Amino acid sequence: MKFFHLSNIKQLLYFVQNRGRQGTNENQREEKVVFSYFKPTKPIKKKLLRNTFLCCIGIFYALSVAATDELPEGFDLPLFSADYEVFLMGLHISNARRSLKQVGPKRFLLKTEMELTGVASWIRSDVINISSLWEWQDNHAMRPLQYRYAHQGKKKQRSQRIDFDWDKQQAHSQKNQEQWLLALQPGTLDPLLSYLMLIRNLQQGKIADFRFLLAEKNEVKYFTLKYEGEETLKTKLGNLKTLKFSRINPDNPERHSAMWCAPDLRYLPVRIDHTEPGNKTISAWISQINHLDRVQ
Repeated sequence: MKFFHLSNIKQLLYFVQNRGRQGTNENQREEKVVFSYFKPTKPIKKKLLRNTFLCCIGIFYALSVAATDELPEGFDLPLFSADYEVFLMGLHISNARRSLKQVGPKRFLLKTEMELTGVASWIRSDVINISSLWEWQDNHAMRPLQYRYAHQGKKKQRSQRIDFDWDKQQAHSQKNQEQWLLALQPGTLDPLLSYLMLIRNLQQGKIADFRFLLAEKNEVKYFTLKYEGEETLKTKLGNLKTLKFSRINPDNPERHSAMWCAPDLRYLPVRIDHTEPGNKTISAWISQINHLDRVQ
């Protein structure tokens, strides 16, 4: 198959951009020239040619969109992608990836993806996806728009979603088949976005106990992260100085969480523990940084 030269692709894109305009003799001549460049020397199936054509357009369109999205004024969070290894009672059961990327002029997507691996994958094939779509406000506040949680497996199918309607100051929450309408207050976060708020506070030099307003399932309530002090952890990225924070569920003290944030990694968590009743603890340890930058 004859490969198209980059200059030919550029001419094709120029043709696509101008094809919808009112035609002139000059444009019609250009149209003939463009297609003459893409006339195959050997017969090619129409479907293959069409798919190649669409693929070229899609690639260049995606690049153009990425190039035009500028980070909003005052944005002070790192865009990142990091991998974690997840352990249950000391056994490596899954790998996870957490990332923050820009998806619009003032919109960002924070996402966690987890899939069972190793021995655990022989028994189950669970996949968990959690995401928070949020926007950066002119007053430099972070405002959630959509929260999604999906747990898919052979035995479990769980889902949760929260859609925020800030014009009406309410959120539509759904967990599996149950639904609720929540009254929002200024500063309300979703379960995943609270993690970014902690990073932001630490970057601003605030090291203390933090109290966040969170929309969870059927209510909006405050929860507290307690500062426990400094610890040095041995990780796959080396020995890292961290700041430890803990959260205890007041309704069930046996259910609690802890997070260790590393100043040298823009305060990304390098270890996250969650303990359920019965002293069953799941731990996520950072294994790799794929991308980390400080914007602004």
